[in-house]
Amino acid sequence: MQTRSSSRYDSICIDGYTAGLLSSSEMDLVRFDALVSKNHCAREIRQQLLRVEALSSASIDGRRVRYLDLLKLEAAILNAPFTDDDCTRLYRLASKLELEDVSGAVVSYRYMRTVDWIACTITKDAVISSSIFETIRNLYNENEIEAIANPEPTGHPRRQALRTKEELIGTRRQTPRKEFLINDYIDLLNSNVLTPSAQAEISHAQLQLIKPYEGNLDAYERVFSHLVFYRRGVLTDSVVPLAIGPARNVTRHVQSLVSNMEGLVNNKDSEPNLQADFRHSSYCAEAAAKTAYLCQSILTTYWQQWQKSLSKTRSDSATLSLAKLFLGWPCLTIAIASEKIGRGFSATNNAMKELSDMGIIREISHLSKHRLFCAVDLVETLEMLMEKAISSEVLNRDAILSAVLHP
Repeated sequence: MQTRSSSRYDSICIDGYTAGLLSSSEMDLVRFDALVSKNHCAREIRQQLLRVEALSSASIDGRRVRYLDLLKLEAAILNAPFTDDDCTRLYRLASKLELEDVSGAVVSYRYMRTVDWIACTITKDAVISSSIFETIRNLYNENEIEAIANPEPTGHPRRQALRTKEELIGTRRQTPRKEFLINDYIDLLNSNVLTPSAQAEISHAQLQLIKPYEGNLDAYERVFSHLVFYRRGVLTDSVVPLAIGPARNVTRHVQSLVSNMEGLVNNKDSEPNLQADFRHSSYCAEAAAKTAYLCQSILTTYWQQWQKSLSKTRSDSATLSLAKLFLGWPCLTIAIASEKIGRGFSATNNAMKELSDMGIIREISHLSKHRLFCAVDLVETLEMLMEKAISSEVLNRDAILSAVLHP
C-alpha cells in the first residue's frame, strides 16, 4: 500500500530542548518494554497495567471506577455463558454485581479490551487503513453502552442502541472535506517523520477535527495514541498507561488539543504552541513509564512475599501457580482458576484453601453459585497506586512505592 507524503508534517521544527525531552521519555518506555518482557511475571504485569490504563482513561472523563469493581466485572464475564461482544448482556451482567458505577465499569472493560487488541495486533511499521475507525469503534463503542444505560423512555434499550449505531455509521458518509481529512490522517498514522510522542499528540488533534463519529469520543481518540506507539516500535508486547499524564492534568491537556494544536491541523502557524504541546507529550510519556515501573515493583514485591510465605508450607505446584495467577487476576472463582492453571477442580480447591489459610486471599462474595475469592491486600495497594498516580503530587517512584506498600 502506497501512502502520500505527509508533507505538512515534514516541515515541523522541534527545538533541541523539546526533542531531548521527547527522546528521553520515549527511551523510558522502550526500556520498560524490554525489561518487563524478561520478567517472569510479564503476563500478570501486563494485565494489571491494562486496568491502570482503563481506569486512568475513565478518570479523564469524570468517572471514578473502583479497581475492585472492574475486577469483579472481569470475573463475572469469565464466569458468564456468553461472549463479551454483546453490550446489552454485558451491561445486564454488570448491573447484578452492585457496582458503584455500572456503565463506567463496562466502558472501562471495553476500553481495556480495545487497548489489549492494539497491543496484540499492531506491530512495528504495520500499514493502517481507514477500516481502523470501524474496528476500534466496534471494540470500544462507549456510545452504545451509554444508550443501553440511558434508553429513551419509549424505546427498548437494545433497539435504541442499534438505532444509535446506525446513526453513528451514517456520520461516516464522507464529504470531500472529510474524505481529505481521513486520508490525511491515515497518511499521518503510516508515516515515520515525527517522534512517536509528537505523532500521537497530532493524531489526537486530527481526530478531534475529523470527528469520525458523534458522541463522547475522548477515550476513542486516546486509543489511537497506543496505536502510534506500537506501530513505531516503542512498545511491543507490554502495556503502559498512557492516560496517566492527561489524567493528572486534564485542563492543560484539553486546552492543548482543542486550542493550540488546531493551528497545525488547519495549516496555520502555531510553532511556539507546538513546542509547549510536545513538551507536555513528553511529560505524559514520562508519567506513563514511572507508573508502569511502580506497578511492576508492587507486583514483584507481592510475589516475593507470597513465595516466602508459601515456602514455609508444603505447597505444591498448583498452589504456586494459583498464587501467581492472583497477581494478574486478583478476583477468581475456583472454576475460573481451575481452567486458567490447567488443574482439576479438587486440586484447585485445595490450593485456594491453602492461600486462604495463609491470608493471601479471602472469599468476598459469590458469582451465581460460585464463591469469589480476592487478593484483597493487593487490590487495595493497586487502588492506592491509582489514587496517587492520577493526583497532583510529584511522581516520585520511591516515595509512592513506600506509601502504597507501607501505608
